[in-house]
Amino acid sequence: MGALTIFAIDVKGRRAFLAALAKNTIEVVDLSAGRVTRTLPGFAKPQGVLFVPQFNKLVVACGVDGSVKTLDGTTLCRDSHPRACHSGPTRSVMTPRSKQIYVRLRRRRRQQGAR
Repeated sequence: MGALTIFAIDVKGRRAFLAALAKNTIEVVDLSAGRVTRTLPGFAKPQGVLFVPQFNKLVVACGVDGSVKTLDGTTLCRDSHPRACHSGPTRSVMTPRSKQIYVRLRRRRRQQGAR
């Protein structure tokens, strides 16, 4: 079992969304019951998980393919085509004032001898 470091909380819905890196899934935990109620497959190394209550959306950034996927907060179905980031997202955040979502990207390493 790995470290529990990548997750998001839906306070109103009393749910936690946990990134299961080894399984490439998001585990949905019912906080009232204290158990996993659903497993969402198809996330290539989920790195950034963000629940946005104002829009009832779950945003998941995937480290392997560089995609950012948006899911409906009620049905947990994908509601848009994934956006590609290309350099490996590592975290997702939203600014409260502007309500914009930012995805932090992994720095690309320069090739030896490149300028």
